[in-house]
Amino acid sequence: MQTTSWTNVAIFLAGGTIAAIHIGKVPTALAIIQLEFEMNLILAGLFFSIFSLIGVFLGVSAGSIFTKVASSKIIFSAFAILAICDVAGARTDDLFVLFLSRIFEGLCFVAIAVTFPTYITFVTNARDRPLALSIWSLFIPIGFAISLTTSSVLLSNGIWRDMWTFCAILSCLYLVIAYIFIPKNTHKTLSNKNPLNIIRGVISDLNLLKLSMIFTFYAFQWITIIAWFPSFLVENFNLNLQNAAIFTSLAVIVNIPGNLLGGRLNQLNYKPKRILMFATLAMFVSTCGIFFSTFGPIFAVFSALSFSFFAGLVPSTLFANVPVFSPSREHLGAANGLLFQGSAFGQLIGSPVVASFIFFGGGNWTYAGVPLLICASAQLYLSNKLASRHEKPAPSN
Repeated sequence: MQTTSWTNVAIFLAGGTIAAIHIGKVPTALAIIQLEFEMNLILAGLFFSIFSLIGVFLGVSAGSIFTKVASSKIIFSAFAILAICDVAGARTDDLFVLFLSRIFEGLCFVAIAVTFPTYITFVTNARDRPLALSIWSLFIPIGFAISLTTSSVLLSNGIWRDMWTFCAILSCLYLVIAYIFIPKNTHKTLSNKNPLNIIRGVISDLNLLKLSMIFTFYAFQWITIIAWFPSFLVENFNLNLQNAAIFTSLAVIVNIPGNLLGGRLNQLNYKPKRILMFATLAMFVSTCGIFFSTFGPIFAVFSALSFSFFAGLVPSTLFANVPVFSPSREHLGAANGLLFQGSAFGQLIGSPVVASFIFFGGGNWTYAGVPLLICASAQLYLSNKLASRHEKPAPSN
């Protein structure tokens, strides 16, 4: 039996986390960048949403194409380009260059997000793979937590470029770590099949489509609540922004043990539909506690912590079951791309949809809970329709 290399799992997680920090560096700095470059709201929104837009349009196709490229080239090229873009963004006074660097960062992020979970399957055995892929799913919450913490320090003097320089240093450090530790069995292509055939095989699998759609509804809920929770606390309960930011950071952090619990449950061979349905019901109840209760800010914060913790069961279960439902190992890159595409779509539409409900509700935050509960209901329905892992054999090693 193949021995799992937890060191390499940790290295891939570190790479994904650094990539996720590149997402999180923008929200806190956006107001300063918008002022400096005289962006209107449309340009600012586009700058913020570039990563999601790229993911929506390129997820599954990127996954199928990157399987044709030697994986070592993907790893080193992605982080080298990230470092170059960070430096270019930190030094430029040209809005076009800033946007161009952000577009290339987004392309690199997609490359990392759709290929790294596939590489993890090369360094894990069948027993440990669900836990390893669940650990991989931590890259977004850990990256966001680091971004929130670091940006609060680096942006204290009002200079956003320091955050870009910090990201460049991280990318360069990872290049060195990857060169030393990346395992030899990732220095190969993942597939020699026609990418179009790979895509057809993935999008024709109903269970993979369900996983992607579940991720859409999950991302819609989690990203939206994390994005709007500080404003909700400030406007509804008159908390100061600093305390609201602290409570939101805690909500991000508690997602991490939720992911780990999901990984352990998958490793113990619990049915994915049961894990997902339980998590979704907990998210539904917690959302009601945030937006529909009248018990004050402490209960709202507790509900947000509960929401994020139980929500962590979802991405860990989705990533753990991509290899189970993938038609073959050659399809894993595209299957992970499809999963990422679903997540990107949810991230893209979540905030504007919820903002619209609040606006048309006359500024009443109760209306924010309506689209979130609709998404939770759809997520519950799809989870119930998901096949058991025992009903479809996993791809052979």
